[in-house]
Order: sequence, then structure tokens, then C-alpha cells
Amino acid sequence: SIFAPVDTKPGATVNKLAVDGQVVWLATDDGALRLDAESRGAQRVGMDDGLPSQAVTAVAIDEQFVWFATNKGLARLRKLDRTWRVFTDVDGLPHRAVNDVLRVGRQLWVATRAGLAMYDPGVDGLRAWSTAEGLVGENLAELFQVGEDVWSLTEAGISRFRPRTRTFTNFSWAELGATELRA
Repeated sequence: SIFAPVDTKPGATVNKLAVDGQVVWLATDDGALRLDAESRGAQRVGMDDGLPSQAVTAVAIDEQFVWFATNKGLARLRKLDRTWRVFTDVDGLPHRAVNDVLRVGRQLWVATRAGLAMYDPGVDGLRAWSTAEGLVGENLAELFQVGEDVWSLTEAGISRFRPRTRTFTNFSWAELGATELRA
């Protein structure tokens, strides 16, 4: 390996990665890994550092923060001073288990086991949507951006959210003639 060794459990699965200049962040089943391409150093980030769980499903980056999706909430690491904040259902997440995160402009979109949330830095808070507000299903597995739209892959089909109009368009598995989406 070209990077310094880090202490991780054998066979830890890499779930997603995000690039921040010369730094690559890996979301794994055993915390997160920070790989610095310039220094070729590696650092493991876990619960002792501020993560609410070792199970990290996704990571996203913006100008100020590194965001970690975990099964016990959404963790935010401020790059400037390395301080942490954890968002849970108490803070407005539809569910504390977060499956995916997606940065779109200044906003961060969050896929949970019970709906969709959006972090707005202007108010430093979350707005949430569930099936009651129009999602096709509640357990969101992944998020994708196409143009300005945010697409959600759920257990019941696919939802497209239009931020400008705050409306959903849904495609159930029956409408798609499928039972699952692989790619």
C-alpha cells in the first residue's frame, strides 16, 4: 500500500467514497478512513473521534464539513477546528439510521430508513419528507442528482423530488415493471 497502515478490522467493507482535493474519505463498516494523497498518510476515524457508530454507509463533503451517514445518525465534522455535531431523529431526521448522503449545491440531502431530509446551512437545520408528503416509499437506499432534481431509490420504487416546486413524482416498481433496481 502507498498509504500508511491503519488499524481496521479485517474485511471491513468500503461502502462509498468522497474526494476533497488531495484527501479521499472512505465510508466503511468499521468507521471512516481519511487518505491524504499528498502525504500518503492514512487515518481511521471512529467512535472515539466523534462518530456515533462504526457503521458508516456514506460520506459527503462541502466547503466547511465532512458528513458521515451512520446507523445512529448523521455526523458532521467541521474541517476548520475538527469539532463534531450529530443529528438524529430528535433533530429532525425521519429516522436515525442514515443510508446515504448527497451534496447538491449548499444543501445536503439525507436518505434514511423512514424518509428524506435536507440540511439547509442557512438555518442550520433539517427539513424532512415521508410518504405522507409524497415519497413512494419510506426506506431510502440511495440518492442521485439529475439536473436540479433529487432522486430517491426506495423499497417501493423511485421518487423524484423537484426542489423548486417541492413536489414528488413517483415511479412504483409495478409502473416500472420491475421489483428491484441494480444500476
